[in-house]
Amino acid sequence: MGFKLQSGNTSSFKTMGGSEKSPAKQYENPSNSKKETPGQYWYKINGKPTTKAEYIKYQNKPGGDEPGKQTNDPDVYGRNKTK
Repeated sequence: MGFKLQSGNTSSFKTMGGSEKSPAKQYENPSNSKKETPGQYWYKINGKPTTKAEYIKYQNKPGGDEPGKQTNDPDVYGRNKTK
């Protein structure tokens, strides 16, 4: 796999710093990644780490410009628990 430069010399993608695999194949599909365990969840209020209990208790202030609440827990309030 090479191409011809204007000067007549040939070079390959690999010698120019490229890799054998295409960039799209190097990234892992997030939907195929492992599910997180409960111990891996984080909770933040206004950018500062906090506990789950404090996160649930906190109420965002309407109309403010603060970041508010952030988490990576998909079911922080326990609404989707199976019986």
